[in-house]
Amino acid sequence: MSLSLKPPRPSLQWLGEPELAFAGGLTHIDPKVGIPASGPWSRDHANHPASVTASFIGTAERIATAPRLADPRGRRRRRR
Repeated sequence: MSLSLKPPRPSLQWLGEPELAFAGGLTHIDPKVGIPASGPWSRDHANHPASVTASFIGTAERIATAPRLADPRGRRRRRR
């Protein structure tokens, strides 16, 4: 007994960029435009985080440079 298969018929459909939602009701396809212009969508909501937590993995030498990465002015921050 042999099984006969029909040849596949591939098709493509182009999907446009989705509109992303930002604070204040702004929508845009590019987060590099929406976030600076209006802020993240959750900004106006009660559960929006007040701070960002970051962790670093690496050698002791690399971890020592991590605080400079977290401060755009390159200043060291005190540990809490």
